[in-house]
Amino acid sequence: ANPDLVSGDPAADMEYWEFQGNTGRCAIYAQKFVLEEALGREIPIEELVAVAEEHGWFNESDGGGTTTLNMDKLLEYYGVEHEMSFDNGIDSLEEALKDGKNVIVGVDSGQIWYGEDNNIFSPDTRADHAVQVIGIDRTDPDAPMVVLNDSGTPEGRGELVPLDVFENAWNAGDSQMIICYA
Repeated sequence: ANPDLVSGDPAADMEYWEFQGNTGRCAIYAQKFVLEEALGREIPIEELVAVAEEHGWFNESDGGGTTTLNMDKLLEYYGVEHEMSFDNGIDSLEEALKDGKNVIVGVDSGQIWYGEDNNIFSPDTRADHAVQVIGIDRTDPDAPMVVLNDSGTPEGRGELVPLDVFENAWNAGDSQMIICYA
């Protein structure tokens, strides 16, 4: 890929990726990727789960999962400056990547993983998964790709998703974006 046509630094960010396995820990893993890069050290996933459970941001016994408004709480706890916003556009996400920021978003996993459509016949399209966006590759102007660190699939390191598919999946979560400044 032409580096001038790729926003972000996917190669560097992919080093922090891990597979979450059969857990509901996607938001914890997305924050883990950012925390480890920002703090310059590894943080055991069990430590992050314990902190999240202790504060009521996550409950493993309920099958896991983190609410949208709690998807930044570990960043806050560990002192990583960040901002959460909704109703964002792809331009603001791309600008954050160009500025070297880490970005976490909520998406509809069915659209990302299985290509499920977001239409009136599938009313259960909502954000049910958190990922780190690590790049946007516009090398092929006819087929731009969003690059993800997606802990929810064994092939999630540097996962490539067509821009239009990503945008639909992201819109299902009100285009939430957590920009990390560290």
